[in-house]
Amino acid sequence: MPKNKLEKGHVTSKEVFTEHIGPFFDPQLTEILYLEFVQLRGTSDAEKARWFVQRTNLVQPIKQIQGESISRGLGILPSTFSRAKSFQSKKKERGMGNRLLSDKEEEEVVQKAIDAFRTEKPWKLKDLRQTIHTDFGITVSHNFHHRLLSRQEDKLKHERFKPREVYRMRANPADIERHNDEITKVFDETPWSFIFHTDESQYHAWEDCSTQKFLVPVDQQSENHIPVSRSEKAMTLLPCLCLDGSSEIPFFVIGTTIDVLKMAQIGVVHGRDCLVYQSTSQWVDSDLFTQWIERILVPTIYHRRAALKLPDQKAVLITDGLKVHGTDEVRKILESHNIQLYLLPPNSSHLTQPCDLGIFGVWKMRINELRGRECDTTIEELIAIATCAYIQSTCPISVRSAFRSAGLEVSLTDDGLLPTVNHKKLELIAQKLRGENVSISPKKEPTRRKTRPQPFGIILAFSQDPEKKKQSKKCKSKKATPATHT
Repeated sequence: MPKNKLEKGHVTSKEVFTEHIGPFFDPQLTEILYLEFVQLRGTSDAEKARWFVQRTNLVQPIKQIQGESISRGLGILPSTFSRAKSFQSKKKERGMGNRLLSDKEEEEVVQKAIDAFRTEKPWKLKDLRQTIHTDFGITVSHNFHHRLLSRQEDKLKHERFKPREVYRMRANPADIERHNDEITKVFDETPWSFIFHTDESQYHAWEDCSTQKFLVPVDQQSENHIPVSRSEKAMTLLPCLCLDGSSEIPFFVIGTTIDVLKMAQIGVVHGRDCLVYQSTSQWVDSDLFTQWIERILVPTIYHRRAALKLPDQKAVLITDGLKVHGTDEVRKILESHNIQLYLLPPNSSHLTQPCDLGIFGVWKMRINELRGRECDTTIEELIAIATCAYIQSTCPISVRSAFRSAGLEVSLTDDGLLPTVNHKKLELIAQKLRGENVSISPKKEPTRRKTRPQPFGIILAFSQDPEKKKQSKKCKSKKATPATHT
């Protein structure tokens, strides 16, 4: 390290500063310069050099001995001062004042950024800085983009890209338009009290625990955490929502057995407040979905038919295209009870599915709030907490709002309350998908098995399906059993 080079962040003494820089200025100006120079304590050598050049307007070539003397007075390398002096001279020649790039250069950079976006390779901020350094030999600060965007606000903007699951980025606008037409046919034929919706969502403490705010003393310096057990089993919820705002008891799938007496002691009764079934995968399979239909959906529909004196009224079940939702067995059961199956467009659950839009996120948040900082919760306590969270997240206003977010509404007409489709909202969704940035979509399709195109819309009854084929191999699954013991 040269003798005149100080450690980063230090400044020279007043005697050294006056000895080497004082001869070029009058004593009063030298005193003022040193007071300002002291304020630069902790900054880099390049910033000190730029400050001195801009402050004293040293833009004319000076002798090398003078440059070396000034660098000694500032405690920096002569090369650092020389770069700052030449850069300031270049700016003055181009007449840019404090700007780093001329109008022509800025337009060139902006056009390159636009072209990169069009070719599905959008720039990050570091790409902007690197391009300016490569093309013009200028090193800009991390805040340079603020000034650039303020001058080019009609051409360029800074936007944050949100992460999205890869398959959800393949929603087809044509599918949304077809959904807009077919769901209208369903709504025209079905009263609002017979339109139901369901989907699955799995809760796992380690993955779904979110940041929470607590009050702590001011003198608390250590970092605080929410204890979470990674070994805790996951739990799957299968709700039953209706367009009229009502909801039935939750259907839970867990990987272990529960003690119904302990759960009843807490205040939640199995069969009255919730239904709990056991599955090794802790997920909903075909048998479990069949149990949900027979234990929750079908009794609810028959009760409403009797209450409204509409014994032959057809009901509609809206759900996504998960394979277990459209099996032959499921379609046979729905057909036997006069229930129409309607599958939403593939890869569009984040746009058209009410549960994803307004229920599941609130349900998981309520569970975390009710649990607080407890990590040693028993499975019976967890089921009780999940049931309470489900009741809080499926009040009539929340359910209606979730349907409304998916474009499914209830309107007051001369004939009473009728289900309606918000065509404008669905058209905006399709329009947004057409104009959505494809540059964040994957270039290569993930490796997976080739499957038939996923059906959606109005699914024909099993006995009316002309494309029904007998499978040569039938998968035998274990019969669903309640996860209870006394």
